[in-house]
Amino acid sequence: MLAPLPAVPDKVITKMPWVVIEIQSPEDKAKQQWHRFQDYLSIGVPHVILLDPEESLAFRCERRALIETSFTDLELPTGRLPFDSTALFQQLADELNES
Repeated sequence: MLAPLPAVPDKVITKMPWVVIEIQSPEDKAKQQWHRFQDYLSIGVPHVILLDPEESLAFRCERRALIETSFTDLELPTGRLPFDSTALFQQLADELNES
């Protein structure tokens, strides 16, 4: 999760996150995950992202759908943040091949 500073010492976020990124795991239930994503959107989180490392796919969540996307960056209030999903998945594959 990316959120504006300052971070709260007790780790309770009191400001709207700019980005929420979830990583798909085999235990995830689609319906619960979808409801969580809708909750994020309903409170105004501008970027809700799902990464599926098993399939090397990235999705952005919109009000009615998960849309497969290859990210290169994210537009934040402070400017563009490099976020290359293709490179991220390639790095993961490379690390898995090395082990």
